[in-house]
Amino acid sequence: MYTLLKSVAGPHPEPTFPSGGVDQAAEARRSRGRMYVVTVIYLACFATLTWFAIRSGNAVRLLAFYAAGVALWTFVEYTSHRWLMHRPFPRGDRLGSRVLHYLFDAMHADHHARPWDGYFINGHLDTLIVSSVVLPLSFLAPPYTASAVLVAFFTCYVAEEWCHHGM
Repeated sequence: MYTLLKSVAGPHPEPTFPSGGVDQAAEARRSRGRMYVVTVIYLACFATLTWFAIRSGNAVRLLAFYAAGVALWTFVEYTSHRWLMHRPFPRGDRLGSRVLHYLFDAMHADHHARPWDGYFINGHLDTLIVSSVVLPLSFLAPPYTASAVLVAFFTCYVAEEWCHHGM
């Protein structure tokens, strides 16, 4: 899906507009369609967790750990954008540089080259792979702690992607 490498095109490639123009309404529909699934899933997780917390008298604990999840999201979003998504990772001779090149060099450059493209606005279902593993594991921690942090983290992801889509 990715076509540009930051180590070749630069970390902030200039947009290249197609000669026939951009059907912004179609791209917006594509982007929204990709975001509906994760929005419904993560908001359902939040609603379910909140319902159980209120019924068990743990709403204050839930809110405190949810706030910690929002803070964690803010930190992760900033650092990943600053140190991964906008940094080139040229392919080198060492194993580590080859792995970084493979994992991160193509990430995000296409979004800057085609900011209107509905395929590059959001992460789509990629977080469902991670959340399907870590959310069930979070229930091994005390109630409304790790699960609240993770639900906050993923709902912040959805909120950020909707803001990104709107811009």
